[in-house]
Amino acid sequence: MPLIDAYAELGWWTIQNRDGDEIAMMERVAQRYNIEFISVASAEAMRGDLSLGNRKVAELVAQNPKFRGYVVVNPNHLEASSEEMKRNLTKGNFLGIVLPPPSLAHPFNSWRTMELIKMARRYDCPFVAFVEISFDAQALVALTKSFPGIKFLMVPNQGSDWWAALKIVEDVTNISVVVSGLLTERGIIEQAISLLGERRVLWASGMTRVHPTCSLGMIQEAELTERQRNMIVEVNAKHWLSL
Repeated sequence: MPLIDAYAELGWWTIQNRDGDEIAMMERVAQRYNIEFISVASAEAMRGDLSLGNRKVAELVAQNPKFRGYVVVNPNHLEASSEEMKRNLTKGNFLGIVLPPPSLAHPFNSWRTMELIKMARRYDCPFVAFVEISFDAQALVALTKSFPGIKFLMVPNQGSDWWAALKIVEDVTNISVVVSGLLTERGIIEQAISLLGERRVLWASGMTRVHPTCSLGMIQEAELTERQRNMIVEVNAKHWLSL
């Protein structure tokens, strides 16, 4: 069964690693675990350098068909974000847009984020949104009410109130949830399926920020039917990311 990785990162977050050798690592993981596509965003862009980080992703996806790209934007830099979207989202190997965690930028329901979403509507692509606390999920729901036609992939981080976040987005059908190594509490996949249904849950490795086997083990050990497991690791990504 081929897998589709809905979210990974090019570049390292931790100071003990250096940018540059992560591509070979991701290629080895993809070969070992039969990952068909890796959807990748720039950690460097989220750390602050939008232009350089997004350019590295653009170069990677242009050269390597195993990878698909996300453009990282930032509500703090609306003009630069607009240029990054214009430069990259017209290319077929880019899938969508990543909003940085609210702690690094602005709340999802802020006027700056709203303005950024308005700029992005012409590209008709999904957004990846990180949730750190339950308020972030509430703000994301408020954002979707203004933009009901846009798909949002909610990525909870370690320490977030998972159950509260799921309950908040339960009835918002244009929000899916991404289970990954960024949040590894026991039972989260089964909880997501029970509340959102099997069509609104995607799998992501979260590499290189975390080791990919964390999330692969979660998928393997979760109490799922084979149909549900296949939906999470492949079918749903094709729908939500238009692959």
